[in-house]
Amino acid sequence: YNPSTAVQGSFIHHLFTDLYFTVGSTTQELPVWNDPENPYHLMVTLSLADEEEPLIVSGLIPPGQMLSSVTLAHVLAEGDYIATLVDTPADDRGNVYGSLSAKVTIHVVDDR
Repeated sequence: YNPSTAVQGSFIHHLFTDLYFTVGSTTQELPVWNDPENPYHLMVTLSLADEEEPLIVSGLIPPGQMLSSVTLAHVLAEGDYIATLVDTPADDRGNVYGSLSAKVTIHVVDDR
């Protein structure tokens, strides 16, 4: 998964630069953890390089909580995809406190 950590001001971002999804399913594992030291919630958006609409938009993840499963906007065929993952710190009123984007590779595999 190639884990990575970045610190942006007082916000700690934990992310993976390689994601693994199962072919033919919109329900996928996407481990996103909002560090318990963070002062804000975290929202995650994942977009494919060649599509305007995001593949995933999470709800708000509170500090110390983890998002483990997501629903894709559509299924993906087997193969590798270039995508952008955007972490956005936000409070419970919807105020946004910057963002961090990272290029990721989505590996869609047939695990049958």
